[in-house]
Amino acid sequence: MTQWTPEEIAYLREHYPNTNNSILARDLNRSEGAVTSKAKLLKVHKDFVNFMDVRKVKQRGVRAEPKPIITQLTTRTDLKPFSELKPKECQYGYGTDNVLFCAREVAKGKPYCEKHCKVCY
Repeated sequence: MTQWTPEEIAYLREHYPNTNNSILARDLNRSEGAVTSKAKLLKVHKDFVNFMDVRKVKQRGVRAEPKPIITQLTTRTDLKPFSELKPKECQYGYGTDNVLFCAREVAKGKPYCEKHCKVCY
């Protein structure tokens, strides 16, 4: 286990909030677990991101900044807290502190709607 250099720590602090952990691990030549653990020790957190955009970027091998998910929240009026979800409503969550859920009708045999199944599976 090699120690983190000040340059690596600075890079992690700057990029962790908006970059997928697998990309950070590749850039820093470390495991994803090491990246996650170090970020936790440094008390660095992820911003709201649309990880579908991150997946597209990862597949193409090109870097781009993920779009903030907060823009999607402003257009949705049917989001619900978990306590109000019914059994056949999508459990895809938005946010970190006050998580709200999609609540659209789920795809057969899945916990998510068709749109979020494409993101998660």
